[in-house]
Amino acid sequence: MKFLLLLLLAIPLCYGCLRNPDFHAERSDLAFVPVYADTHNLRPVTLEATRPITNAGKIYVYGNYIFQNEQNEGIHIIDNSDPLHPEKKAFLAIPFNTEMAIRASHIYANSINDILVIDLINPLKAQVVNRIKNAFPLIAQDYPPESGYFVCPDPSKGIVVDWKLEPVTEAKCRR
Repeated sequence: MKFLLLLLLAIPLCYGCLRNPDFHAERSDLAFVPVYADTHNLRPVTLEATRPITNAGKIYVYGNYIFQNEQNEGIHIIDNSDPLHPEKKAFLAIPFNTEMAIRASHIYANSINDILVIDLINPLKAQVVNRIKNAFPLIAQDYPPESGYFVCPDPSKGIVVDWKLEPVTEAKCRR
């Protein structure tokens, strides 16, 4: 009798865990959506006004400056002459940048699968002095970082370089 009672109580709990395999939501649900890069039409590297840090990456200190990566966006240039009051000075916009290193007054940064060499003699006038095309193999990001439903990648839109969690009404792929 106790077993039957437990079974009856467990059925509604298990039913709530099941999802429709076709996942056609009538309302918005969160799912991972691919971020595409068109490797044929990349934006140029530009020095821009400061912007908020929203998706921080690596930090490097060089001279009186701090360089902080903004994932897939570029590098924040911060004046650290007064360590008690660091001041953002500029943003170096590098399309799809995720990594950087500094050596001998140069930033070495990726832009998808290219390596950029950026002169830092004057960080507030940073400029690309060399681009090594296809230095890295493209890494397939066909799946989001977590399991669950996601919007299926569309190769005609470019290569997938990142995933963002967004409200969607249709996510047909699952991992």
